[in-house]
Amino acid sequence: MSHQPEGQEAEGAGHYLEKRNAPGMVGGHSDLKEATPEVQALADKVRSYVEKHVGPLKEYVVEQYKTQVVAGTNYSMKVRVDKDKYVHLKVFKPLGGQEPKLSGLDRDKSSGDQIGHITTLE
Repeated sequence: MSHQPEGQEAEGAGHYLEKRNAPGMVGGHSDLKEATPEVQALADKVRSYVEKHVGPLKEYVVEQYKTQVVAGTNYSMKVRVDKDKYVHLKVFKPLGGQEPKLSGLDRDKSSGDQIGHITTLE
């Protein structure tokens, strides 16, 4: 039987680490946030790649996003592309000011669909 506090895992020598994905923690996802002009600008940099996969878009407005810190930052975005039509994007922004890359895309989403796992592009 384990004697560690609930919601924590053993670190060793009687110490415990809380099990959670805190915002900003490497590998952890942030909470869902409303889009900012900076996030829209990031999405705009990969729009041509999105259109190569889904065709021309009537609209292209990021509504919500969350981030994941890795060796750079993954942005998972909910983008409105027409009336009640959305795509979910994963955009990787590397460290050091390199250009962002479209790394995942899910099409045929609606306003009620939450951002979850996004299919990785090959």
